[in-house]
Parts: sequence; C-alpha cells; structure tokens
Amino acid sequence: MPIVFAEVTDGSYAEKFATTCKSRETRRGIEVIGTCPRCSDVIGLLLPDRVFLNAGTPSAAKITTVLCNCDEDHANRPTGEEGCGAYWNLNLTRGAA
Repeated sequence: MPIVFAEVTDGSYAEKFATTCKSRETRRGIEVIGTCPRCSDVIGLLLPDRVFLNAGTPSAAKITTVLCNCDEDHANRPTGEEGCGAYWNLNLTRGAA
C-alpha cells in the first residue's frame, strides 16, 4: 500500500536511517544518502558545514533535522513539497582524522 504524505516523526527514524546511510565529505559539506525510514525510498541531502572555502574547522558534531526528500509520488502531498513528510533529527559526528 502506498505511503500517504503526512508530516510525522518517530523515535526510531534516526536509528533506522543511520543503518542505511552513507556519508562523504565534499568541498561544501557532508553528503548523506540513505533510505527513508517511513517510505523506504532513497533520499540524499547536502549538509553544509562551511560558508567560505578554508574559513576554519567545522565543529566535531552537528545535530540537524532531516526531511524525506524522495522523488516518489505520495498522495496528498502539497504542491511544491517533496518526500513523504517524514522527519527526524540526525546527529553527525566527524570521525577521527
């Protein structure tokens, strides 16, 4: 059964997403690609951690809100929106250099 758009979260979303996501550092920040824990579609996002090239060291940890931004159709999704409506907080920790 298709997932209907709804702005919802669940305490398990972050952990479920973390088990599927891969990250890589880019010139502008961290690119994260994984599976939405609600609709199971692939999502990707860029989390900027620099404003200017070589403008200092980014923080070691960052908590950010992630919203599903999949390309799949979800009934009742408002015009101009993307994803299934799921959101959660993700704690990114920079690994040791």
